Amino acid sequence: MNEGDRQPQPRLSRTGQAWAVGLALAMLAAGAGLLFWPRSSPTNECANSLVVRDQLRSPFQPGPPFTDPKVGRLAEALNAFGTPIAGVGYDYDRWLNLVALQHDLVAWTKRNSTWTLLDGTDLQPRWGAQAPKAGMTWDASTNRFFEVGLGKHTRVVARQMTNGKAIWCTPISGRAKSIQVATAVTPDNGLVIAAPSEGGYQIRRLSGRDGKSLWRVPAPDALPRLTSLSDDLLLAGGMSFGEAFDAGNQAQAAHPSVRAIKLADGATAWQWPSPHPGTLTVVGLVGDTAILASINPKQIRYYRLDAQGNAKMLFALPSQDVQATVRSGVLITREHLPVEHLVGRDALSGKLLWQRPIPRQPQYFPYGYDLAGAPSMAGGKLLLGTTEALVVLDISTGQSKRFALPTDGINTTFWPYQLAFTGDGRLTGVVTNTGAVVVKGHPVG
Repeated sequence: MNEGDRQPQPRLSRTGQAWAVGLALAMLAAGAGLLFWPRSSPTNECANSLVVRDQLRSPFQPGPPFTDPKVGRLAEALNAFGTPIAGVGYDYDRWLNLVALQHDLVAWTKRNSTWTLLDGTDLQPRWGAQAPKAGMTWDASTNRFFEVGLGKHTRVVARQMTNGKAIWCTPISGRAKSIQVATAVTPDNGLVIAAPSEGGYQIRRLSGRDGKSLWRVPAPDALPRLTSLSDDLLLAGGMSFGEAFDAGNQAQAAHPSVRAIKLADGATAWQWPSPHPGTLTVVGLVGDTAILASINPKQIRYYRLDAQGNAKMLFALPSQDVQATVRSGVLITREHLPVEHLVGRDALSGKLLWQRPIPRQPQYFPYGYDLAGAPSMAGGKLLLGTTEALVVLDISTGQSKRFALPTDGINTTFWPYQLAFTGDGRLTGVVTNTGAVVVKGHPVG
């Protein structure tokens, strides 16, 4: 991504991770420095990034009909499962990014520093915010939106989802890159944030009432991820999937670890070091049990780790770029047998449930497809965006149902690079290389 593409980088809460999110985002540039939370700050001055609805315009046009013929063809295909209500056309370049929340959509466009929250009832702008030059990252719960602005003075703003009004704002003195920031929403609608500080990474809890720091502890390693195990425990550690497969990270001799942190006071409940050198990534959760992948250049070993810190290895695979996600108690991997397959296993036992071959021709998934970004749907279903169709996958059986996308002889024209599915099941957004359409309704498997 170019320096000028000041796009927000979302991170969703544990609740939000079950919503439909298709992400195709790059990290933003900034330097790392000392972080300091002051006791208080005038909210109006700190949270001045708000853009009111009268100054915003939706990137979508209502329809049909649509003036762009490619958008019209896409809308016609999506009629198979819903009613198209809006769309927009463009010329490749991943111009639009669209992320679904519980009821609404967040949209931003390439080289535009303002992102917009679109009302789920009519897709009109409700409010927005202007990202600083260095960019921003964010998190969300059902009724609260957390904006983490990066740059010379990083700040955390908690906003009401309904109107964007700032509830509190905590400024941070120092710099952090988006890739260096991890967040988790707490039961009191506060935020735990991991970010670089003098002498290493720090994890801090910010009060949901006023944003003040409740505690601060060192992070277990660089670039830590945060995963909510329960209302009382937070799992800190592990890298993102892409970072975990980086060859340089895998080659490290150290044994990475994850640590369970008590939300009440930041104390360590337990720590689990990986038995193997390399990297760790948290693939997903089954209740309060985490599923982890331990990765080195030779093998990927999958473990289950319960809320008491007890670990058990489930199975191992040859080390290759195997994507994985956990949904409805099933660990789904994309692996070679040697032909590429989607494979479903019981996430707690590792027992094989099903295997589904992935066709070689035509190319099945778009370039850069991320299995972990596939939206979850009601009834134990997963929505996959393939090159020729939207596919509703039954997580428990591996059976699927296709909803064809248009083709025109140019292979990549209608390839979807994002799918957005609201948590209430009301809206489905399909974002392709040449246009996007939002549909009222969703595919049914």
